[in-house]
Amino acid sequence: MDVDVKILGETAETRTTLTFYNPNEDVLEGNLYFPLPEGSTISGYALDVGGVMVDGVVVEKHEARRVSRRRNVKGSIRAWLNG
Repeated sequence: MDVDVKILGETAETRTTLTFYNPNEDVLEGNLYFPLPEGSTISGYALDVGGVMVDGVVVEKHEARRVSRRRNVKGSIRAWLNG
């Protein structure tokens, strides 16, 4: 994990990098829970999939859960933010 914080006036910009490595040939699936303090805002996120950056889509927690349940696809990456 790598965390970089920049203070901009009354705002803090925080960039967090999490690195996961799968040494197996099988595709793995997991859930990422990233709790946030009250009043926090997410401006964006991306996933590096095989060397290609794939932009994530920020949605409200209840919508992410609904989509995650509906699209329970093997090998997919599902994440939602708690806050």
